[in-house]
Amino acid sequence: MAEMVGIAFAFSYIGDAFHGSQIQPEVRTVQKDLQIAFHKAKFAGSNPLLRFSSRTDAGVTARMNVA
Repeated sequence: MAEMVGIAFAFSYIGDAFHGSQIQPEVRTVQKDLQIAFHKAKFAGSNPLLRFSSRTDAGVTARMNVA
């Protein structure tokens, strides 16, 4: 069984195209886009677990967030 490894990374985003940061069914969110990108890059396994340091609502831009 593979060992779980934790990492932290800082990122920013312009929120105009997102319906918030946390995953919601059938709408585009920051977390969903990051998970898709990690999966395509084969970076964090097939289903990476992301925990954000803070959340944003729909349309809100974040200068810096940490996951």
